Amino acid sequence: MKYLFLLLAGGLACLLFPGCHKSSGSTGNSTPTPCTLLSATANNGGLITSYSFNYDQQGRLNCVKVTSSSSKPYTDTLVYGNGFIVSTTTFSGVAARTIDSIFLDAAGNVSSISVWQSGNHSLFTYTRNSQEELTQSTSSYNGAILSTSTYQYSNGDITGGVSAGSPFSYTYFTDKPSKYNDFLAMQQWIQYGVVIWKSAHLCKSYQSSVSQNYTYTLDDKGNITDAVSTDAQTNAVSTVHFVYDCR
Repeated sequence: MKYLFLLLAGGLACLLFPGCHKSSGSTGNSTPTPCTLLSATANNGGLITSYSFNYDQQGRLNCVKVTSSSSKPYTDTLVYGNGFIVSTTTFSGVAARTIDSIFLDAAGNVSSISVWQSGNHSLFTYTRNSQEELTQSTSSYNGAILSTSTYQYSNGDITGGVSAGSPFSYTYFTDKPSKYNDFLAMQQWIQYGVVIWKSAHLCKSYQSSVSQNYTYTLDDKGNITDAVSTDAQTNAVSTVHFVYDCR
């Protein structure tokens, strides 16, 4: 997993290309109209990471360019097929790259993710019930199962479960609908173009071996302009600022 949002979102989420262009429209799992998310800047204890987002003609995320104050820049491109998405990460000045193949079920939910990097293979599988709620996921590395996670839902939200043997829980702002760029969903969207752990409401807090509280500033169109994560034990603060094109 490559993005700084992993650091901000807690344990569970601690899971130069031609043709990249802006799109003011959007459909499906892409940026919702009438605004298009152009960029995000994350500040995690002074570590600054900047993200630039581009979209295909159908409004789907297809290019993420990332620069960081502590590492080489890289670009993530997403190519969409019938029932699958291929996400390729290429690092500037480095020959190695990561290829993620995301497979979707008939309802458009992620059923598995196959990751190849430096000749090694990781596989993540996802099981859902008839309400399309995530019930279980497994991870394996070069054929050996590493962990299994289970999930519980209430009111359309993932409220808790067990991840690799450790219990976790989430709370939500039940008066606010979920956003593709809240702390629960953002990393998944920018890496895969879809959200795996779907919830109905805006994520408010996460608790496991670490505890984090989340707050958001929304503009008059309902877009998240600023998100703040506060560590409940240390009071350390991480922030993300979002810039949109609203036409």
